[in-house]
Amino acid sequence: MSALIMSAELPVAVLCSLLLLHEKVDAVQWSGVALMLLAIGLLPKSEG
Repeated sequence: MSALIMSAELPVAVLCSLLLLHEKVDAVQWSGVALMLLAIGLLPKSEG
């Protein structure tokens, strides 16, 4: 569970910088966010 939360930190930070600080987020940054979210989705699910 902690790996999931730690992996989601950067995509949330990029999204918050866009929404709260009105920073420009380019295509390379969005592709990095998408890649990290894909990796989060591929994390093995623990049974316990």
